[in-house]
Amino acid sequence: MTTEILRSMLYNGSDIIRNLDWVIFDEVHYINDSERGVVWDEVLILLPSHVNIVMLSATVPNTSEFATWVGRTKGRKMYVISTLKRPVPLEHYLYTGLTGKSKDERFLIVNAEGAFVPKGYGYPYIN
Repeated sequence: MTTEILRSMLYNGSDIIRNLDWVIFDEVHYINDSERGVVWDEVLILLPSHVNIVMLSATVPNTSEFATWVGRTKGRKMYVISTLKRPVPLEHYLYTGLTGKSKDERFLIVNAEGAFVPKGYGYPYIN
């Protein structure tokens, strides 16, 4: 469910919240979003103390400070687990679209190691 739906359930005193053990927030860096961030703040503040929290993000800045704030807000100890290793390699592809000789094809232009692949960039245009 979305964070907005969870907030609505918290405001309306939903029975589901009483029996809730865990909330997993994916993309928790949205807390810094100028439009949606306040919703994330409210949910973290309003969640009952019995609810365990897992927060996931590859881009949240100042993780230690953020964990300290959440810990103070919830009256619980928070742990930060981080890694510099990307679990899924990131590759960049060029998609050629639905027309032309190379229609509906993908060409690798940056590999998982971050190296530019000239063949992938030039192939759709010379073929």
